[in-house]
Amino acid sequence: KRKRANESDSDSSHEKEDAVDCYQLGQVIQKYFPGHGLFKGNIIELPQTDHPYYLVHYTDGDEESIHVNKINKYIIDDVPSLSAASNKKKPRRTQSEQHRKKGKKVDRDKKPAASKGSTAVAPSASSASTSGKMQFKTKYLPVCKIEYQDSDISLTAATKSMWKRHVEFYGDSCDDYCPCPSNLELLTELVKADAEAKSGATIRVKPVGFVRKFAKKFYGKLQEEFPDSRPADLLRKLLEMWTCHSNDTRFGMRCRSNCLCGDAWQSLFLDQCLQPKQQEKVPRMKKRPAPDTGPTSVTESLPPSSRPANSIPRKKRKTSP
Repeated sequence: KRKRANESDSDSSHEKEDAVDCYQLGQVIQKYFPGHGLFKGNIIELPQTDHPYYLVHYTDGDEESIHVNKINKYIIDDVPSLSAASNKKKPRRTQSEQHRKKGKKVDRDKKPAASKGSTAVAPSASSASTSGKMQFKTKYLPVCKIEYQDSDISLTAATKSMWKRHVEFYGDSCDDYCPCPSNLELLTELVKADAEAKSGATIRVKPVGFVRKFAKKFYGKLQEEFPDSRPADLLRKLLEMWTCHSNDTRFGMRCRSNCLCGDAWQSLFLDQCLQPKQQEKVPRMKKRPAPDTGPTSVTESLPPSSRPANSIPRKKRKTSP
């Protein structure tokens, strides 16, 4: 009994020391690996006193040890940590429960009065997801128009399939800082398969090369050239470059593996396409001075103060023929 009591005391002391960074087994994490994508995993081993690392097992079979001070930024699930479970407060009793305890009857049909200053309503998770979906559609609709312009896939079906992939790898929020434009091939990977599964027939898709060739070739260069730009701004620059690519007779509206557009990075895209456009100044028309015809009579040449009172010209009467 003494031995068990000592072990329980030591375990409780360790929990108090590591309560800040200690999570339960099975806790879900999500981590982005450059060049490979976003991967999910579970904690399969907790840190020890002499080894302060979590052992994470990812869905592709790989494992990784993550320090206790760095695990917090990868946590995505709502599984509570040991510190959160120990510091969890008791739920506050509702008004009906308080009245029942005191033995008072509560009118259920009566609506609770709104408190002063409580006009704002917190947005729900569904509304946040809807706004993220709308931002995603606005961002990637031009990409779908370019990539699937000569195919039988509708723009709605293409953006819907891309949004499913985005939710799977990046979550249900997509703002200007979301890194999803760096992996367009991942987002469009299942567009054709989803469209064929919905229609039940084979769909013809002519390769344009914007996603698999053009974006792969120039997105990294844009990141190096504009390191302070957001991913959404880099995607807009990429679309502007594609307009120059399509209008140039050397390249055209498709980018194949033997396309030489990579040699025009400096001469065409940087010097002409991505330079800030200067507004042309419209010359203003100068007003011409009215011609000086001179006074028509002697009284008109005099200043108004020196004119006689009866010097007002009268209208001539028309004489009948």
